[in-house]
Amino acid sequence: MKKTSFALSIALLSVLCAADASANIFDDFGKRLQGEYMKPFARDIGGLMGQADFHSARPDGFPGADIGMVVSGQFKPADGDKLLKDAGVGAFALPVAQASIGLPANLGVSVRGFSALGATWIGGGLKYGIAKHSVVKFLPDLTAMAYYDVLSHDYLKVKHFSMSLAASFDLPVVKPYLGVGFDNTKLESKVASSAGSAVLPGDSVTVTEFRGTAGVSVTPFPFAYMFGGASLLHGSVGFTGGLGVTF
Repeated sequence: MKKTSFALSIALLSVLCAADASANIFDDFGKRLQGEYMKPFARDIGGLMGQADFHSARPDGFPGADIGMVVSGQFKPADGDKLLKDAGVGAFALPVAQASIGLPANLGVSVRGFSALGATWIGGGLKYGIAKHSVVKFLPDLTAMAYYDVLSHDYLKVKHFSMSLAASFDLPVVKPYLGVGFDNTKLESKVASSAGSAVLPGDSVTVTEFRGTAGVSVTPFPFAYMFGGASLLHGSVGFTGGLGVTF
């Protein structure tokens, strides 16, 4: 158990360092924008935001609450995202703080947000516990989630809607989880560009992509957890990591 917690701690530290070292991808949008770059950029941003749905992958009990911090990223831009590739961006990530409260009838409500890199992300959503197996531990708990997010920057605005389904195994200490979902992302430019296909302020694109996630959550101490996972995003590999408390 100590080795598992130590390994996950190192993985989480690596994720946090990657986020801290990430290029300011929003500034790159303003500097390098072309019309044909908008959809690939929207796919990458939407994938980052959608990965955060799986920060616990478990239904919230009533009464109960969960407060945590998540870092969501990609190891490199997608093949079509020339905006970031031409800027020399490697791994990139976004952090977000999240809090959720359990409600009666297997429902939960969540809020999340952050302010960094000149951007502000505000969102929220609902969780529904489809099944919770408190006695038969080898059967997964199933949770459905829906989130709506808005990310604003001087150069762009993102409206993001996601739906996800997660299966989590409530094993002692170590809790693996799997998830699938989709992201609908609308990217609106606030700046103009005459390079390539012309872009005017207010021009927008909308993309929808599917994703899959696998991860593990570890509870090294009562009421505290750490987690890490990997995702397949529109042909790219993403990662998540975080920690929190639940009670």
